[in-house]
Amino acid sequence: MMGSYEFTDAKIAHWYQKIGADVRPPIEIRLDEERFQAFSKWARKEHPQLFDRMVVGKQQFQMLKTLEYPGKPNADAVTYTMTERGPVIVVPRRISEIDLEPDLPEINEVFVDCMKHFLREFPGRRVIRVGKINEYIFDCGDTNSLELVAKNFSQIEVPDEGEISIRFNLPDDRHNRIFMIQHMEQKRVQPGQPMEHMGFGVKVVVDVNNRDVTKGMAEADWLTVLNTADIYNREDVFNVLNCRTEEEI
Repeated sequence: MMGSYEFTDAKIAHWYQKIGADVRPPIEIRLDEERFQAFSKWARKEHPQLFDRMVVGKQQFQMLKTLEYPGKPNADAVTYTMTERGPVIVVPRRISEIDLEPDLPEINEVFVDCMKHFLREFPGRRVIRVGKINEYIFDCGDTNSLELVAKNFSQIEVPDEGEISIRFNLPDDRHNRIFMIQHMEQKRVQPGQPMEHMGFGVKVVVDVNNRDVTKGMAEADWLTVLNTADIYNREDVFNVLNCRTEEEI
């Protein structure tokens, strides 16, 4: 294992939580604008901390929230997206651009509330998969994240100008537990100046979802996936990222 870098909660500079549902039959965005209007009105009334406006296009429907804090630049966040596959709710937990942890509702409760209302607005749909995604960016400072990812998670020698992105699944009997890991380098370009290196990072996406998609899911099934994802991120993700064996835990 490379050097002494350790993935820890304190090194998380950027953290988004997402919950998505796959529904059948698919959503026809261009045919359901009135239903989206009604859903948007309900969502803005029930959850104003997360939704304040909507955007409807031919391929997707989105709701957004402008986060405003004294002494900080405003941050526009897409907090709800509907595609043909189904809805996705997004809650930012740490935002690196404004160095802040927003005070926003717990995503599990909002998802369940929105999904129940969605199924009332779109009758005849069934939910076949629910997945909770935690998307992290770890600050590596001056530690070269390209070398870190290559040596910690592979046996590949990657040149300095190369790239690496790794995906693996550690499933159990009921759930997929998918990791996607890639290096990042933050750079800044100012007019008339050479490109400036600002530091390294590692982006880690952890997606926990149900494996069985042969039957419709009830609310209790959604909650099982969400609770499993929360426990896994709290208790196991850092052990995986730091390559700890069972004897070391």
